[in-house]
Amino acid sequence: MSSHRSAFIRSLSLAVSTATLAIALPAQAAVLIETTMQSSPGTSLLTSIIDPAGITSPVLLQAQQQVNTNARERLTLTLQDSGEEEETDEEEDEEKAEVLIANTNPISAGAITSNIIDQPQADAFARCLAGPGGVGSLECGNGANATGFNSVALGVNSQATATDATAVGDLANAAAGGATSIGAGSDATQQSSVALGNFAQATATGSIAIGSSAAAAGSNSVSIGASSRANQSSVAVGLNAQSTGTQSISIGNGSSSTMEQSTALGSGAFAGGLQSISIGAFSDATTTNSSALGFDAKATGLRSTSIGAGSDATMTDSSAAGYLAQAIGLRSTSIGAGSGATLTNSSALGFDAQATGINSTSIGAFSDATMTNSSALGYAARASGFQSTSIGTASDATMTDSSAVGYFAQAIGLRSTSIGAGSGATTPDSSALGFGAVATGGQSTSIGAFSDATMMDSSAVGYLAQATGISSTSIGAFSDATTTNSSALGFNAQATAINSVALGANSVANIANTVSVGAVGSERQIKNVAAGTLGTDAVNKTQLDAAVLAGGGSIYLDVNSAGAGADATGADSIAIGSDGVDADADGAQATGTRSIAIGADASANDDFATALGAGSSASVISATAIGAGSSASGIAATATGLFSSAGGEASSAYGNNANASGDFSIASGQASTASGTSAIAIGAASEGTANFTVAIGGDGSDADAFGAQATMEDSTAIGADTLASGLRSTAIGSGASATANNSFALGAAAQATGESASALGFQAQASDIKSFAIGPLSQATA
Repeated sequence: MSSHRSAFIRSLSLAVSTATLAIALPAQAAVLIETTMQSSPGTSLLTSIIDPAGITSPVLLQAQQQVNTNARERLTLTLQDSGEEEETDEEEDEEKAEVLIANTNPISAGAITSNIIDQPQADAFARCLAGPGGVGSLECGNGANATGFNSVALGVNSQATATDATAVGDLANAAAGGATSIGAGSDATQQSSVALGNFAQATATGSIAIGSSAAAAGSNSVSIGASSRANQSSVAVGLNAQSTGTQSISIGNGSSSTMEQSTALGSGAFAGGLQSISIGAFSDATTTNSSALGFDAKATGLRSTSIGAGSDATMTDSSAAGYLAQAIGLRSTSIGAGSGATLTNSSALGFDAQATGINSTSIGAFSDATMTNSSALGYAARASGFQSTSIGTASDATMTDSSAVGYFAQAIGLRSTSIGAGSGATTPDSSALGFGAVATGGQSTSIGAFSDATMMDSSAVGYLAQATGISSTSIGAFSDATTTNSSALGFNAQATAINSVALGANSVANIANTVSVGAVGSERQIKNVAAGTLGTDAVNKTQLDAAVLAGGGSIYLDVNSAGAGADATGADSIAIGSDGVDADADGAQATGTRSIAIGADASANDDFATALGAGSSASVISATAIGAGSSASGIAATATGLFSSAGGEASSAYGNNANASGDFSIASGQASTASGTSAIAIGAASEGTANFTVAIGGDGSDADAFGAQATMEDSTAIGADTLASGLRSTAIGSGASATANNSFALGAAAQATGESASALGFQAQASDIKSFAIGPLSQATA
């Protein structure tokens, strides 16, 4: 083969449409044809290099290209030896090739210059032919191959089969070794495979396939774009991304990622099962430890959690939190926006909260919680029936063991109780206790503010008390008790006829089997009493005159047993009852203006104080104590129940051993304690022991003797055996506990022990600072 030398350079100015240029060409030289045109705008030229007839050298040249106005175009051609015997240098110098340069448009003289030149780039292009499998192999076109070692094969049928193989175009392959295959029919099968476009595949071991029909099925697969897939240690990112199973992650467009450690993140995200998580766009995440977060989130069943947009989370340990949240059934919890949580251990908290039935709880906004052990707490709270309880704002709690506490409270019927604000409690075993209290009929009782209790076994105690008819009793303030076995006892007492008794203050009791002590001209007399004959009989005026004058008293009414006498020393006061078992020798004592003390050792020792029951004590202004051993020692305090105590200003204690010692506090339930300012404790053994605490719920089935406990300022505990012992902590649900500052626990046995941590769902645990655990048995521990 002859040695390489520079091509002979020749220029030609053309005035006609074609011209022939003869040049010296060495074998295996690369030739660069350069055409330059100068002409007026809009003119174009097609320049061709062709093999004319009669060529004397075994050289074949063929090419053409468009030359545009005022442009400079270059076309590189490779000249190859035909394989004939090598010639001497002298012969080679003589070798000539006829090259015809054809300019297809007539151009004026001097307008075109065509050169044949030799450049290093052109020589390099000729070296593309080095090939099969040699060190640093390279092959560039047509059926290019480059089999092995540092192979590169660059076009048409390229392959580059193994060891650091790279194959770049058309039917590129590059089967294994350090395989890389870029473009057209790309493949790159195995080992450190990468395949990067058009029909890219890269089937397994370190596989990565990026683009067009990308696949990368298996091993350390990553597949990015177009019709992506991925499998095994999968990741697939884009357009039709799938990444089917085993360590799967799938991000975007038609994402899928079916099973094992599945995650799918966006656009058509899915992730169907096992360790599934699916975040965003059309998210789904169907079953096993499913979670789905965002836009059309669902997460249908088993350990489901679903947060946001069209959330759902249907059944088994379901939780759903936000926008159209539902969580329909079994261990359901549903928090916020269009919340639902229908049936089995349902809970729903916020905006359109519902939680319709079976162990339901529903807290806030348009709350509902219809039936089976229902509870509903706040804003439009309702809780219609069965074991209903409803606390706050527009509360309701209609029937079966109903209770309703606060603002628009009602509790209409059956075992009804209704405490506070616009209270109601309309019939069967009704009770209503405060502000707009009513309790219309049935086994009615109504205590305080605008009390009423109309008919059947009615009783009404306090402020505007009435109790209009049938077995009526009405005690205190503007009392009334109109007809059938009426009794009215205190301040503006009346009790107008049929078996009437009206004792005290502005008494009337207008005849029928009357006992009345006062009215018309405000006389204080006991009428129609026959003269006593026995020591236990009452005596008439004639018999008493001497005794009254001898004592120098102005007693309105003293009723005594065999013990020491009652003493009513205040203006318009009433004292009924003997000396009991206490250390002094006094009977009932009513020492304040318009005070009432009824019962052995009862004492009402300030203006408008009322004490009803053996050993009861109302020791300050407007205090009321009802029940044996009860004590009301705060201004305007009320204590109702055996040994109940209300020691704070305007405090209320309802129930045996209930204790409300904080100002404005409320304790309701046996052994309940509200010792902080404005503290509320409702339920057996419940405790609100710091300022502004709320504890609602009795003692459940645990080993201790405590109900709900809220022990730090601004803490809230709602549910049997709940504990909120951190500052501003909240625990809601049977056995839930929030023990750190600003912690929040929602759900049966949920625990939030880290500062500012939140645990939502059955036995959820959040123990790290600002951690968030959502869903049954979930944990956020680090």
